Amino acid sequence: MSLDKQAEIARRMTGSKLSNQEIFAMVRNINQDTKKKICPEIDQMIKDINLPLDKAYPSVMVGFYKMSVHYNIDSAVLFWIYMEWLKYNK
Repeated sequence: MSLDKQAEIARRMTGSKLSNQEIFAMVRNINQDTKKKICPEIDQMIKDINLPLDKAYPSVMVGFYKMSVHYNIDSAVLFWIYMEWLKYNK
């Protein structure tokens, strides 16, 4: 999948207003230690919702928003790094 497509999906899933280039730059600038801390938290937040995807989606997006405010990282960037993390941790 192209990077532009990944950015589009992250933006649509989270309602972010960032451009593709802004998402790319922010994803590149997040260090590994930050990813290692945040991604398991996102994973746990999603597991704690414990609903089928169609019912969980609104709660998950609220969770992404709250985490984006807490960490001062756009929710699309969080979504992107979480999707990357899932590839290697599931």
